[in-house]
Amino acid sequence: MIDDMVEIEVEATHKFYRVLEKLGSPAPKIDRRLEHILATGLLNAYFEMIIHDMPIEDAKLYFQELCDFYTAGWVKIMGQ
Repeated sequence: MIDDMVEIEVEATHKFYRVLEKLGSPAPKIDRRLEHILATGLLNAYFEMIIHDMPIEDAKLYFQELCDFYTAGWVKIMGQ
């Protein structure tokens, strides 16, 4: 199931590449293995909150911080 979720995330990333290209700001080619590793890391980070039974209010904060962290990384490697 996790690999299926990772694949959905990777495909969503490819759709975003196409949007960037249409907007005239194409991203450099990123190796599919790296995309897989990054998507897996993101999902595993989310699951850690569940595995460790994090209180919902803490999880909301951590979720936003994880989104900010991963977004910044993607912006950097996509050259945006």
